[in-house]
Amino acid sequence: MIIVQLIGGLGNQMFQYAFARKVSILKKTPVKLDIFWYLDSKFGRDVKREYSMDIFNIKEDVATREDVSKFLEKRGILHKVIKKLKREVF
Repeated sequence: MIIVQLIGGLGNQMFQYAFARKVSILKKTPVKLDIFWYLDSKFGRDVKREYSMDIFNIKEDVATREDVSKFLEKRGILHKVIKKLKREVF
């Protein structure tokens, strides 16, 4: 399963969905949309954004918090190394 975290305005959402959908077709696996960025106020956004992909005729399968949690648990050591390197680069 591919879970894509949608962030930003409509243009960003469209790009993120299209990329995830293409990968899901190539890998023959379902794609789910993580829309919690739009539901949680903890992200500290200056501009109010809304989830807008529901206006399109797409296969819309929204990930649950449980789906996202399972994915985050599986990231493992490689994610930790990349995260540390990313901080050092910035």
